[in-house]
Amino acid sequence: MPFDVIFSLSLHLSVKDLCALRATSRQLRHLVLNRLLWSIALRDILEIRPIPRLSYALDDMSLEELLKATIRLNALDKKNRGLDPDVKLIQISSIDVGTAPVFVPGGRHFVTVQEPDDSFFIHDFGTSDLSAGRPFLPRFEHQVVYWRMVPVGATEFNIAVATLDLESYAVGPTGYPLDRSYVHVFHYDIITNIWEEIDYFYIDARFQAFYFDSELLAMMWCHVASSHSAYIRDYARHKGTPVLGLTGIDLTCSAGSIVILDQCHFVVAADEVAHLFRLPAFFPISGTHVAGATVDYSPIWRSNTTPKSIAFRAPFVADMRPLSGKSPTSIPPTKWMVWSGDYWHVITQGTAPFEYNIERRRCLPGRPDYTVLGHCFGKFSALHGTSDEELFILPLPINHHPCSRGFARLNAPPDPDDMPSTEVPFHLDDEEGMVVLSYDEESGHVYIGLGDRELPGWQRIVAATLS
Repeated sequence: MPFDVIFSLSLHLSVKDLCALRATSRQLRHLVLNRLLWSIALRDILEIRPIPRLSYALDDMSLEELLKATIRLNALDKKNRGLDPDVKLIQISSIDVGTAPVFVPGGRHFVTVQEPDDSFFIHDFGTSDLSAGRPFLPRFEHQVVYWRMVPVGATEFNIAVATLDLESYAVGPTGYPLDRSYVHVFHYDIITNIWEEIDYFYIDARFQAFYFDSELLAMMWCHVASSHSAYIRDYARHKGTPVLGLTGIDLTCSAGSIVILDQCHFVVAADEVAHLFRLPAFFPISGTHVAGATVDYSPIWRSNTTPKSIAFRAPFVADMRPLSGKSPTSIPPTKWMVWSGDYWHVITQGTAPFEYNIERRRCLPGRPDYTVLGHCFGKFSALHGTSDEELFILPLPINHHPCSRGFARLNAPPDPDDMPSTEVPFHLDDEEGMVVLSYDEESGHVYIGLGDRELPGWQRIVAATLS
């Protein structure tokens, strides 16, 4: 067969098949070791698996760098989907108790917020002393209650910090006192250790749910004797919505979660009920105080409550936003998912718009209720800890066009009917309990809190890695 034909066919092979073809003969090895071939393969994979963060643009990467990144991403996908039977968790080191580490996506660095003054520190996972870090961000006047970060480059991320003023109050229209929350958004460069505040505002509310990505942030709260309210802000363009009074949500519902589902919809989930809303119009922002009359805002779809199901306080809703650069669409999302402890709910569009069918599945089939005690979610996988001190990795769905060549590159089904969990071996002492504190799926780094099962909290924190 002519080499140009073989080369054209190679553009459609999986990473596994390309590696096998490379090992067939010297001639085929020379053919496969082509920079264009591996560049196209990596682009296809990154379309559906936009990790790992690359240190250089694809056009600037050498053949060796392209090969290494592509093979690494293929191995990572197998691990995340539970196809690596030899995956295990290896303890590396430990850090001081109370620092609550959270990985910067990519796993090389992690952030801690240290008492008593809620100071932020950035740490390097590659150093011998993981507790040693350098301070970043300013000191905050009020107590830090929420913070989230999102990568915007290989060594840069945006971080949102919400603080709560516990001493001064505003009086709401019903006469009840209202807490005041302040939100700061920063851009931070890890290499230069330079940060810049890119947005700031305050609002008379105590948040109960907080969402943050590279463009938008959203928060939800519930005042006494009033409906759930939400505020969504495009901090990248300095625009915001009115304060939204979310109608149709039971006042007895717990806070739950709010997630921007795609470029035109957001979802609120609380106490086994999901509410789908259209994303309202954004308006230019003037001033730093978010105020004004609340606008009643109704959902366009609401799920039914399962009478005997287990209520959950903080469900996780799959982030199904399309790739950046695609134009917004008002077409309702065809599929999305909600995780709630022991269960995940597949919500699929029916025959009519905004008509959804819900299928409920167990995260760990065959286990009794209340098995899952804690979990950490990435973009493509989740790590679950159980009441029996076991650890499981669970793949999450990929939300991209099923005809994408990235699925063929990874030998991955675009819409798997099942999400099998894989147990990850990890040794514990007989009297110890554990909770997963932080998990980075790109590097496989994990922080786990360990302690006596009879005592609250944890007594030590260990750093480990999936291998």
